Amino acid sequence: MKSLYAILIGACCLPCFVGAQQSVSGIISDTHGEPLHYAAVLLVTAGDSALVRGGIADETGRYVFKDIQPGDYTISAGMVGYETAWTAGFSILQGTDLALPPIVLPEGAMLDEVWVVGQKPLFEKQVDRMIINVQSNSTHAGNSVLEVLAKSPGISVNQQGISMSGKAGVRVMINGKLNRMPMDVAVQMLSGMSAAQVEKIELISSPSAKYEAEGNAGIIHIVTAESPDRGTSGTAGASTGYNTGPTWDTHAHLSHRGKSFNAVLSYSIRYDKNRHNWDNYHEQSVGEFLQVTNSESRRHPVTVVQNFQGGFEFNLSDKTTVTTLLTGYERRWDMKADTYVTSIRPPDAAVYTDMDIVELNLWKSASGSIGLRHQFNPQRQLGVTYDYLYYHNHNPSRYDNRISVDNDDHYHEKIEVEKRTPVHFHVFSMDYSGSIKSGLTMEAGAKTSFSQFTNGVRVRHGGDRHLTIVPEFSNTAYMDETILAAYGSWSWKPGRVWNLDGGLRYEHTHTLISTKEEGEAVDRNYGNWFPNLRTSYRISQTNSIQLAYGRRITRPTYNEMAPFVFFMAPTSFVDGNISLMPALVHAVDFGFQHKNTWLTLKYSHTKDDIAPFQPQEDPENLYQILRSENLASMRAYGINFNFPLVITPWWEVQSDLSFYRYRYMTRHLEANRERQVNSLLLGNSHSFSLPRDYSVTLAGKYESGVIWGLNQIEPMWRVDLGVSKRFAHGGSLTLSGNDLFYTYIWKINAGTGYSRSFLFFNQPERSVSITYSFRFGNNQLKSINISSRAETEKQRIK
Repeated sequence: MKSLYAILIGACCLPCFVGAQQSVSGIISDTHGEPLHYAAVLLVTAGDSALVRGGIADETGRYVFKDIQPGDYTISAGMVGYETAWTAGFSILQGTDLALPPIVLPEGAMLDEVWVVGQKPLFEKQVDRMIINVQSNSTHAGNSVLEVLAKSPGISVNQQGISMSGKAGVRVMINGKLNRMPMDVAVQMLSGMSAAQVEKIELISSPSAKYEAEGNAGIIHIVTAESPDRGTSGTAGASTGYNTGPTWDTHAHLSHRGKSFNAVLSYSIRYDKNRHNWDNYHEQSVGEFLQVTNSESRRHPVTVVQNFQGGFEFNLSDKTTVTTLLTGYERRWDMKADTYVTSIRPPDAAVYTDMDIVELNLWKSASGSIGLRHQFNPQRQLGVTYDYLYYHNHNPSRYDNRISVDNDDHYHEKIEVEKRTPVHFHVFSMDYSGSIKSGLTMEAGAKTSFSQFTNGVRVRHGGDRHLTIVPEFSNTAYMDETILAAYGSWSWKPGRVWNLDGGLRYEHTHTLISTKEEGEAVDRNYGNWFPNLRTSYRISQTNSIQLAYGRRITRPTYNEMAPFVFFMAPTSFVDGNISLMPALVHAVDFGFQHKNTWLTLKYSHTKDDIAPFQPQEDPENLYQILRSENLASMRAYGINFNFPLVITPWWEVQSDLSFYRYRYMTRHLEANRERQVNSLLLGNSHSFSLPRDYSVTLAGKYESGVIWGLNQIEPMWRVDLGVSKRFAHGGSLTLSGNDLFYTYIWKINAGTGYSRSFLFFNQPERSVSITYSFRFGNNQLKSINISSRAETEKQRIK
């Protein structure tokens, strides 16, 4: 606690903190000098007129574009009843805020209505992040957000998690608030979230001290689309398609902005009837005998996901605003599977099992947030927020097994698993930001998170008529966790060529886990400092270099630690690991930028890296157990090359190349040794703007293989194609095809020295869909940004 108070006091006394970025601003007026409110403004590059940003002037005629990269630009402005006007070319320098002379619009012919359509680039690279403009890629239509991520540069996705820049430990943030579901549950959530609701996805590799330190690889920030219309307006759309079964989704978003009251409402529902193939081959040495188990599972899940969000903003005065945010989420996963298992056991006995599996995985969540924000002046503001989050998981499953030994001895057994998991969070946060002087800004804040978790698992086993409790698999675990955090961050621009950003965050964690049967099992009380530093130097108008360092943490998710069991076969199951430790990483990036081309060298060292789904053996019961384990260490060396290419005004190409070399050491095996693995990721997309408002996107991705601890994933690739047509008044129709050659299939090899396993998981990505969406309302409303600070809390639910 002393350390926590020390950083709070120190943060308030720091001479400089984060905030300033390059910006350009100005006023739009008519020929009489009167401001033109809500005029459309476009920022484009001077060389090829490529659109960089688009916006609307406010009620005073003022516009501002923030976070602009150094370079040469020009601005155009237009409005119904006026002619379009352009500024002269201008340059934005590192660390400068540029104010332009007024843009004067001459009066012109009055039109009934004008629609201005600007196409953002598919990808935008900044110092600390890659931005994916989702709506600029027609192959994203009809997709889930998870499918969009699977196509993104440097991202690898499977049902257990997401890796970014070659590292696991990713955290997901939606509209400024981190989601604290465990990664496999966050994957499920993203698989049910429609891409039509998303404006952009930011892959933040070097988060500042303002963000929670959770997440070794960084943050994936999903920004949902908002209507820019004045008054009441919104968007709506629907999609239907087919993979191995029918899919459909529908979504709607409504915005209202009044004089002192603003509101946003959104709802979506997604249906997916699919077929998964899950095959597992496993060899295990038992004395001088080699036991072999082969299971083939044909799974038929039906998934229905619903999302709701309602946000309200009240202006108590010109400087004080109250916000509330309500969210709801439900994911119902009903699955029936036919599994056939062959097991050759000593002494030369063959056991055949025919399993009928019925599983329900039902996740429900609700959250409420209330916040108060006060603007002292344009340079200083204070925000206070309280969040309450509730999650509940009900996951019953039933296994009906018909077993024969050497095709002679037949018998029947049943296994029933009941699992319930309620979780509660209370989160309090306070954030302050201010500018000390030109080029010198600060942010500071504190946060307290209290969470309670119960995980009850009951496993029963027996014949047709009588089932008894299995004690080794049945348990109830309780967890109480408190995280206290404080941070201070600064930004300093000492001249025209240097830019320095840094910060320091302290987090103190107390985790207490107990079980109903054994009492206290884990009592951890620890604190960590998390520094970060970014510096950039502008060599010339088009060239710059950047250096970034950061320290981050990945805490075990609740379900990775708590007891639970999920059977893949009669002798193979997934289990929790109560002894898991948090993973700490030091990461360094060095980058060179030439115009929009980036070359980045990466290095990271992780202690106690958490590797999910690791195979282990129980030689006494002849079980294969899969659970998360800590690695002794993980070193990653990487290089990333990202470059756009405008071949013609209607043909844009975006390419991304990443190479990583991993060196890691296990520590949970009887014989641990250092291992080395190379990984190559390639991405390439072509965007074509055709006459009559047609556009085509062709994208491909290749992964030479990634690792998850002992699990090595074999190479895979995919090709996606999308064709889109825009209509008058904002409607669009898109036909998209994903994984056209049916090649994006997970094949995982793992070996422990005395065992070997091969897992084949095929959740078909190949699909075709057609999507129609439209917008309604006028074009004058500023976007409404209502969020909470319950950030990391949602990442660790299960």
